Amino acid sequence: MADKKKHSTGRSIWKFLALLPSLSSVFQSLVHKVKVETWFTLKNIIILSMIALMLACLLTATWISLLAILFFGLLKLQWSWYAAAAMVVSLNVICVLVLCICASNVKNTVLTSSLLKGASHKK
Repeated sequence: MADKKKHSTGRSIWKFLALLPSLSSVFQSLVHKVKVETWFTLKNIIILSMIALMLACLLTATWISLLAILFFGLLKLQWSWYAAAAMVVSLNVICVLVLCICASNVKNTVLTSSLLKGASHKK
């Protein structure tokens, strides 16, 4: 009886040792997939950052051009330099304030939704 139990234990140990290489290959393939996904994610983040920078430069150049067109258009309508400059600056300040209010609303909406999601996951 003891010989049979010893033989069974030895067979179990060999089966376990035979299982280790397959577990190792599964773990290695999982690590490889994580590395590939990380690489793709970083690549996409870099591409999106470059696109965002180009669009920001384009938007800034367009806005400056529109302000210059407005300024010279007001000068052509016989406005003084100071009045035209004051009009351009006031328009610029109003637009910046509107953008700040919109950004604040978006930030509050995102923050509120993320807090609500966090509260629902904790329950």
